[in-house]
Amino acid sequence: MEDPSITLHAKERPSFVWSDGFDGVTDVELKVLLQLSRDTLNSIEAEFESRLISKSSRQAGQIDAYSDRLREGANKIEIQERLDEKAAEHVKAAVKVLTTPQTVRAFMVYRTFLNDVLCQCGPELVLLCAACLGKAKVAALKEGDRISLLDLVKRKKSSYTSPILGRLATEYGIRSLHDKQEKKRKHAESPTSTSAGVTSESTPARETRKGGYTAGSTRFRGDIEDLIHPSPSTKVPERARTNFQMSTMQTTRQIQYMFSKAPLQFKVAFSGEKKGN
Repeated sequence: MEDPSITLHAKERPSFVWSDGFDGVTDVELKVLLQLSRDTLNSIEAEFESRLISKSSRQAGQIDAYSDRLREGANKIEIQERLDEKAAEHVKAAVKVLTTPQTVRAFMVYRTFLNDVLCQCGPELVLLCAACLGKAKVAALKEGDRISLLDLVKRKKSSYTSPILGRLATEYGIRSLHDKQEKKRKHAESPTSTSAGVTSESTPARETRKGGYTAGSTRFRGDIEDLIHPSPSTKVPERARTNFQMSTMQTTRQIQYMFSKAPLQFKVAFSGEKKGN
């Protein structure tokens, strides 16, 4: 199929296009072609605008039809206080789509829409959309129409929601999905344990190579007495106690060895004895 084109006609040039030039075309013919081209342009523009308006009207009509289905479905559920068989199947399918990975485009589109409704409108509206529309109708919409549908659901949320929808959302497991989603959102928005350089909890004591604790420790700031004779309220890690005892034994042995090699005068002076005259 050839691309669309406009063919011009003149007395000396029975058939040509504008890109071929206008050699052989008289001034009178050129003036006539100019007017015809303007009329053609205006006609094409008018037709194009008419089609755009018609398309927009059809899309708006489709969203309005979905709005009617949601309203009628909400009224039906309110009266019957249950889902009919077809609606129940749609809701079960929606829960499965929300809780399992999806690879097919239609199911991925449907899952995204349901998640948006769940997050922004709540579990009751997820149940209503699933029961009244189902995957096929939602996935068939273009992206802009799905956004318009989401906006419609958000604006009319209060008129759709009812205690019956809330109870059914709980029964079909949609509320638990909403609660999990809210828990994840709050966890993601919660402040970290460290803010502006200030920790929310005391920094754990760090062990040195010799089994002691650093000077900056917030748990054992040189409280050696707690390691030797801990009070009932003091919780001393077993590893810290063992390291301290080993370090004390090594220090004691070093002092004993140095004392055994010291001169007699140093030993006497250290023991407090006086040398006789």
